[in-house]
Amino acid sequence: MIKIKACFIDIDATITDDGDIRQIGSDYPVNNALFGVFCDIMVENGWERNKAVCALVAHADDLVYWDYENFIREFNLPAKHTWSQMKKWHDDHLVVYEDAVSMIKRLHAMGFPLYVISNNPIQGCLLKLQRAGLGTLDESPWFKDIFGSNNLKGQKGSVGFWERALACNNILPEDIVVIGDNLKDDFKIPSQVGIRHFFMVDRKRKEPFVCEDGACLVNSLQQVPDYLELNKNM
Repeated sequence: MIKIKACFIDIDATITDDGDIRQIGSDYPVNNALFGVFCDIMVENGWERNKAVCALVAHADDLVYWDYENFIREFNLPAKHTWSQMKKWHDDHLVVYEDAVSMIKRLHAMGFPLYVISNNPIQGCLLKLQRAGLGTLDESPWFKDIFGSNNLKGQKGSVGFWERALACNNILPEDIVVIGDNLKDDFKIPSQVGIRHFFMVDRKRKEPFVCEDGACLVNSLQQVPDYLELNKNM
């Protein structure tokens, strides 16, 4: 019998999601709306917009595994104002899935160690957790650690990303449950490193719960704590 010792939880489309506009798109510098925020602030501080865009893109290319503070520091942006504008963007344009927030709080209360695993950099994760009422720009009390693009040097579509996540703790892959929404990044890829337990949320599904091909498919994440409570030794 296997006891779940860690929950790896995705953010995008699992905890938060795009609202009225998309965060990722070719209309933005570095394909990211927050770089539009950087660009606007650079223009406010005397940059020509085209030069600001080119500088942001060049610095992102140089760093590869960046986080947002790298750009604030590199271009001497006013930190308090910049973080405030980034927070405002999230407040204005991201939606929060309350079933995910409820699930996280219940799992935490049940004693499950929780980890974020995301294609966002760490500060990007914290901005989204802050939007969901689950943290600040400094930390989240609900999660033991954040595995993001910059500290794991990659994206979840790579087996190596998941291997590096496993190497960051002493938990065996068979003792982990992954909770996400993307059948490739959150299920098929991590299953290749030995992870066996998965909850994939699709809030448009009519069926509330079904297990198929090794994953439990749910239309609400509120079902996850109930299932884990009933199956403590999965």
